Amino acid sequence: MPFARWDRLLFDAGQKVPLVGPCLLVLLATLVFRLTNADLLVSGLFHDGTSTGGFPLLNHPALVGLYYWGLTPAWLLGIGSLALLAASAFCSVPAGGKRGAVFLLVLLAVGPISLVNVAYKGYWGRPRPDQTTHFGGSRPFLHVLEKGPVGDYHSFPSGHATAGFCMLAPAFLLYRRRPRLAGACLAFGLMCGVVVGMGRVMQGRHFASDVAWAAAVVYFTGCALDYLILDKTTPPRKRARPAAADRRSAPSKEGSKPRIPAALPTKQRREAA
Repeated sequence: MPFARWDRLLFDAGQKVPLVGPCLLVLLATLVFRLTNADLLVSGLFHDGTSTGGFPLLNHPALVGLYYWGLTPAWLLGIGSLALLAASAFCSVPAGGKRGAVFLLVLLAVGPISLVNVAYKGYWGRPRPDQTTHFGGSRPFLHVLEKGPVGDYHSFPSGHATAGFCMLAPAFLLYRRRPRLAGACLAFGLMCGVVVGMGRVMQGRHFASDVAWAAAVVYFTGCALDYLILDKTTPPRKRARPAAADRRSAPSKEGSKPRIPAALPTKQRREAA
């Protein structure tokens, strides 16, 4: 099946059985991280075994630059959306453009800001890798979705990875009419989030499961807002169909007789035959 036909399976939360594949993928990844030591194994690849300062890539210039510039995608989406809404007050902007700008702003406000940086990071209490006893810290390791004490423990989920994954948001605006372009946006957004998130893993500041759940928060927030804001406002692209009269009169196969409308009287139907 071509990727362009997967659009509604990936994005449309209004289906009778919505988003089965993504839900199962997140559930499987969560079970792997929860039931195994995969988080410790991945972080251990970048730890040198010393008791203090055991992540030698913490201050690597490339990763430090990625840390400071990793929020840029989210800022660009937010500033661009605000600029479009401001321009709509002075010039004509299509209704679809304004709805798209509102969608992106609400996605940024609900996903990266409210859910990730306020609700989860502020109150979940998962220690970062370099704060755990496995890597020279003083706190016990907590598996993904295992809540800890509220304090200076902000590992779950990764805020910088969330900003990178925000680059998949335009896919929700495109999948109804440009499914192939939406697929490209989805792939690009996932790549940005993984690159930024793995940079934080290599620095010892996040676990791999923090990055996975950052993607899940952005993706499912986008699905919910698509259903609430964008659903039924943009009809899907349809292939042109011949008129009903043309379909009735057109021969089904080469050399076959044209179909005779049943509404004609019997005598006329015989003459037409």
